[in-house]
Amino acid sequence: MPSIERSTVPGALGSPPRPHPAEHLADGSYIARIGYGVLRVLLPVRVIEATLTLTLADGTVRTEQWRLITNLLDPARFPAAELIDLYHRGWQAETTYFSIKATTLDGRVLRSRSIDGLDQEVYALLTVYQALIRAGDDALTMRPDIPMERISLTVLLDAATDTVTTGRGIFPHTLIDLAARSATPP
Repeated sequence: MPSIERSTVPGALGSPPRPHPAEHLADGSYIARIGYGVLRVLLPVRVIEATLTLTLADGTVRTEQWRLITNLLDPARFPAAELIDLYHRGWQAETTYFSIKATTLDGRVLRSRSIDGLDQEVYALLTVYQALIRAGDDALTMRPDIPMERISLTVLLDAATDTVTTGRGIFPHTLIDLAARSATPP
């Protein structure tokens, strides 16, 4: 499994040391050995350095250097650009799981005691997460004055919980303004 670290100014307090290249590869990555002073045998790793540019919601542009370290050493079989893309996708999945753990589960743990039961619980959580996100997105199509960044998953979950547990808004001709309930205050 690749790991990635944010590269900071070399020599700055707390910045990880840059692995010393043992062999430069055609795709811009390089082979290095890590584990000095820690492991009896040094581990060969492939280091992929990338510059990531992010545009934040307020329009601010940030550029940062990142370093992906992996045991996938063959650049022909595992091109650097593909590994960076896969890492980005994995990060999106981790963000989703964090949202589920921090909001939907609210500190509770999964109760199943079997692999099949755990699979079922995780798929149910992912289904609820997607339903809430889509409901929030659908609500915003009716309220273009509210930017998507203001939608809170916690408030969406609370609104859905209130609707189910109190029976509000489940009868025909009863409307709930989900966009107004789920938008965080400015």
